[in-house]
Amino acid sequence: MELVSEHTGYTPDEVHELAKQMFIPKRLAVADGNGEIRGEYVIGGTTTTLNTIEFGEFVESFRRWAAQDLDVVIPDPDPDWREK
Repeated sequence: MELVSEHTGYTPDEVHELAKQMFIPKRLAVADGNGEIRGEYVIGGTTTTLNTIEFGEFVESFRRWAAQDLDVVIPDPDPDWREK
């Protein structure tokens, strides 16, 4: 997120919210007291409930988008990052 943040000028939190809306959207329908739909909205889902595979797919989708649409290449993570 940091590289895209630096490239776009948005905060890392803003970029994270955008990524969630783009790649793990959550659709909400708001109904009135009679059950009639009054509006439909898309917000970003949460990454905290994703399993390892789903989170990996989320990250890869973000990396692919950043490279294709923004010309921002996000390198593969350092395999030893947990040991540092």
